[in-house]
Amino acid sequence: MLVFNQFGSKINYENGKCANCNRYNTSPAWCKTCDPQKTALGWTSGNKNIDDCIKELQLNATNYEDVIEWIPFNRLNNIQKVGEEFLALWLDGVRLIQYIKEPTQSRVPSSGIRLKILHESKNLSEILCKFKELIQSKDNSPKVYGLTQDTSTDEYILVFDFKRYEYCGKCANCNRYNTDFAWCQTCDPQKIAQGWTSGIKDVDECIKEFQLKTARYEDVIEWIPFNRLNNLQKIGEGGFGSVFSATWLDGKRIVSGKSTENVRSRTPSCKVALKTLPGSQKIF
Repeated sequence: MLVFNQFGSKINYENGKCANCNRYNTSPAWCKTCDPQKTALGWTSGNKNIDDCIKELQLNATNYEDVIEWIPFNRLNNIQKVGEEFLALWLDGVRLIQYIKEPTQSRVPSSGIRLKILHESKNLSEILCKFKELIQSKDNSPKVYGLTQDTSTDEYILVFDFKRYEYCGKCANCNRYNTDFAWCQTCDPQKIAQGWTSGIKDVDECIKEFQLKTARYEDVIEWIPFNRLNNLQKIGEGGFGSVFSATWLDGKRIVSGKSTENVRSRTPSCKVALKTLPGSQKIF
């Protein structure tokens, strides 16, 4: 009997070599002969039917970035409701191929993702049927990453990506199309929420909560150091405090450029209005 490699036609030296079989990979950093089997090992949802469903999809995966996963609920953080869906940070992060000397399997740690509760969770067979149909459909947009289960309610939850648009350019971090002009909601909110502090934990947490669900670069809420304001002038009294005008030295956020070549920038030294919050010094 003749035995041959059914993936031989897909092997390409530019995809790098498989560390397991030492042959060229069938797609970037992915060996269809070896990697699906490794991906399907070492995890469980605690439910055999779910495990079998996800492992079937994993064993058919032809690309590293398309692997469907069971995502433990404790690997999700900062879950916030936005409309009918939820946003969260996936601590392990979405799969990413990095190109250094050769393609390498990697992740985008603490990736922003979307969650949708499957309210018909009691009918597991129906959920898994719809889940497989969604994964296998040609129009798999936005991309589905996998399933998780809320440990407090036992409801199953779909974990998936944001809508992405070619005309918004590509994210320099994950190399995928942005979700808005010069903005990737998977990567950018986490970067914006780092590297600053008001000096007050409650204020930081409040602002970061808004930052982590920001959908556009221009809409980012910030902590603005007082020394970045200039030319303060009182212009009136509001219902709850005094109103001032000032020059914000850093300026407001804007996106400039055309089509896929959008660039983030600021309008230097723009005028802003300020309103005091009487009694706030006693709160903090």
